[in-house]
Amino acid sequence: MRTWIARPIALLAMALATAAAAAPTCRTANGTTTRCGVAGAMPVGWRQPAGERLAQRDDGPTVGQLATLVIIVGGVIAIIALMPKFDGDWEPRDQEPRDLR
Repeated sequence: MRTWIARPIALLAMALATAAAAAPTCRTANGTTTRCGVAGAMPVGWRQPAGERLAQRDDGPTVGQLATLVIIVGGVIAIIALMPKFDGDWEPRDQEPRDLR
């Protein structure tokens, strides 16, 4: 019964809300992101020259990182594969009998 009052108020509040304005970010001379106004920050809108940007480019993951990724993903898949079968319905007869000696 109260939803007919709360729903229009919530919709009105969302319609009148304004987006938050974020401060601009700047770059340092080596191309990392930093706050504007700190030591080493370049002016707003400055871009690192293409030659320097390409020289600092990362060549991708190493063999060790890829092996770690394969081991972790394989472990998660193995854990999921080893889980007991569950069809959604549970009954006491589904439980394996225990030896209580």
